[in-house]
Amino acid sequence: MTRRELEVTDAKEIQKILDSCLYLHLGLVEDGKPYVVTMNYGYEFDETDNHSILYLHSAVTGKKLEIIEKNPQCSFTMECNVTPFEGRVACQYGMVYESISGGGNVSLLGEPQDCIHALEVLMKTQTGKDDFEFDERMVSIVRVMQIDVTELTAKRRPLPEGIIKQYYDRNPLDFFSDIWYYSKTKGESFFYSIKLNSYIKKHIQMTIL
Repeated sequence: MTRRELEVTDAKEIQKILDSCLYLHLGLVEDGKPYVVTMNYGYEFDETDNHSILYLHSAVTGKKLEIIEKNPQCSFTMECNVTPFEGRVACQYGMVYESISGGGNVSLLGEPQDCIHALEVLMKTQTGKDDFEFDERMVSIVRVMQIDVTELTAKRRPLPEGIIKQYYDRNPLDFFSDIWYYSKTKGESFFYSIKLNSYIKKHIQMTIL
């Protein structure tokens, strides 16, 4: 990673990003040609060796399944809380975001109980609920994939301090309205990435309280 100041290394913060993204871009390679597909996922941690596992599911046939059978190596990216911001000049434009990228080996699960567990984890990640029930008939009509993650990097880019100052100086009332809007629509992590910024921390505390 080039910009180390954006890296997220705390396990709890990485988990928050995994809880928020909900979909990923799966990268595969067939005969030297890249293939990327967007998919929902579930995740859990294998505490025996402290590595992450991602679960995916799809129809029982398809191009990605054919590729996986030939080449199980994969990469993935995911992102959340993505919001563009403007600047005074072109190089000041950019994006606030949280993201994860990584790689590993993807396998096709075959045992019904393994598939049931994977789908339960997937639904827990997607909905926050753990009361979904699956049986062998249900898992027989889908293919379930497991990514054993061998590398993972998380990043968080907050709103730059100079841009925050521009927004605040332009119109303080609109500035705080935007903060509340994004905290509701983009998630808590976006709000706190702004809230903790040194320039506006005192203004937010004073205005909210």
